[in-house]
Amino acid sequence: MDKHQELEEKKRQLKELRERRRNHEGYVHLLHSVQALDNPMVSVSIQTDASEELESSSVRAESKNEIITYEKGIQVDLMEEFQELPSSVLAPAQFTSKEPPEPIKELQLQEKAPSLPELIKLDPLVVEDQQNSIHNKSFSILEVLKESGHATLTSSSNSDFQFEHALTWDSKIMRDTESSTVCVSLDWHEQLMVVVFRSTPLQKFSTIAISWSHVRVFKWDTDQLIDSIDFRSQTLLAARFLRRKVKSNVISILLTTHTGKTMLYELTCTGGDRSKTIIRNLLIKNYHAHAIYAFDEYVDVPLGKERFLVASTNGVISELSSLDLSTYKDATANTQPIAQVVVQPPRASEICDLDKSRNEEGNEEPEEARLQCFTDHLLRVALSDELAITSLTISPSNQDMLYLGTEDGGIYRIMLTEIDNNKIKISRENHGFLPSESAPAFHSSHVVALAYNTQELLLSASLDWTCCLWDPKNNCKLSSLDVGTPVLAVQWLEDNRSAILTCDAFLVVSWQISSYVDRHTRLQRFRCTAPPLIQSQLTSEDAQVQYFTCFKAFPAAASNVVAIGSNTSFVKFYHVPNVEEVLANG
Repeated sequence: MDKHQELEEKKRQLKELRERRRNHEGYVHLLHSVQALDNPMVSVSIQTDASEELESSSVRAESKNEIITYEKGIQVDLMEEFQELPSSVLAPAQFTSKEPPEPIKELQLQEKAPSLPELIKLDPLVVEDQQNSIHNKSFSILEVLKESGHATLTSSSNSDFQFEHALTWDSKIMRDTESSTVCVSLDWHEQLMVVVFRSTPLQKFSTIAISWSHVRVFKWDTDQLIDSIDFRSQTLLAARFLRRKVKSNVISILLTTHTGKTMLYELTCTGGDRSKTIIRNLLIKNYHAHAIYAFDEYVDVPLGKERFLVASTNGVISELSSLDLSTYKDATANTQPIAQVVVQPPRASEICDLDKSRNEEGNEEPEEARLQCFTDHLLRVALSDELAITSLTISPSNQDMLYLGTEDGGIYRIMLTEIDNNKIKISRENHGFLPSESAPAFHSSHVVALAYNTQELLLSASLDWTCCLWDPKNNCKLSSLDVGTPVLAVQWLEDNRSAILTCDAFLVVSWQISSYVDRHTRLQRFRCTAPPLIQSQLTSEDAQVQYFTCFKAFPAAASNVVAIGSNTSFVKFYHVPNVEEVLANG
């Protein structure tokens, strides 16, 4: 067959195909057939925009296996299943029916979606140097001066079953076979999540491999990534939102590192209704030379006086501004700034002299047993020149009073008004906070977390497997819970419930607390009517991970949602059952 006859044959096939496809049934059948195929495509297809191009003499078919399609935007490659079919079946014709074909559902969804302003995203940032920032520009300071407005975010969620899996967010961090990725920190604010991942080389003694820290900010309910920063050869420990109760267009995040650096990471959005642009700012200061695990922010402070406290593992405390990381100084007060204040234990000779003077005078303290227990604890601590502070919280009723959790298992009450020559010494009577009468006085290992609830009850968590509930105002210990494994973090929920995280499980614990008024002092006191009860439990096996690392619980619609980090590059969200659901399920 010569080329002229071949062209005439193709024209005849085209005419026959037009008659068959007038009701466009063949096109729909072909589209579903192509979508259902799983085999790889093996040949290159030829695509034309109009059927009239076939009638041109310039079109030449060089192979019998070539496929020609005529509908714009649809390209079909040759499959092995199509080789045995006639070309009239493979080549769809144009639609001639008066009624247009039914559009694909995905296109209908796109047409119905509301038009949103275009958001110009930031390019991912890679921080490779270790230097501090050399400028003090701050979005927060500029906004405070301008007194700009505020935009809130909303979300919806529901809870139908205990620990119902809500969603899984993928950080999309590039996986390397020679390193492992672990989630080390989580925090939430107005539907935004900030997550810190750490990539660690598997070969610990390799001089070529380096560790990375990855910071991701995203909107959890829509899976929208806001910004990402990668820190090369730096170890970030935690990320926390600042200025939570301030109406602001600036998102402020505190980043702490293993080398003692504090970073103020700011995000703000500029632009009009049609297009918005995100701007990033990063301020870096280094006031400490050791790892920073402990920090807490002051609440209910005037605008422009937002500040927080950070403490490092060498016992140094600093009070920094939430606006630009400068050392906070109140111009309206005569107090000295808290800049690198060292918390020191008393000397062993001072403790011994105290006990000797009491014995000589023959005076017995009414709290002698508790005081002796704490004295024995201080004698062990006095062997070291510094306290390794691992957790910190500010008293809600007195912002000059701090509670420090340390590596030795102690919980120390200190007063910021007692700073002398940039030092604070631990009180030999712990300012009256002596709740235990037998060893250990508080905990026997690292105190990893301290948290207040609305009734000003203090919850402590330690690597000694226990969580303890304290009444600081009345200097007493209410209850304790042994979970059988080191505790990583705790957080208060509603209705005297708390969330506890270990490597193996996430627990929701109900503390059986009741309050009463003391007849003699007329003060409110608390007592535990029963041992704490574990209401719900989510194991690492249920979450299909090796172990948990961190968590953050937050309210969403009618229930709480918990975000859990693990030894993966994913963050999993679960609905936390409320009290009514727990009672309904027995």
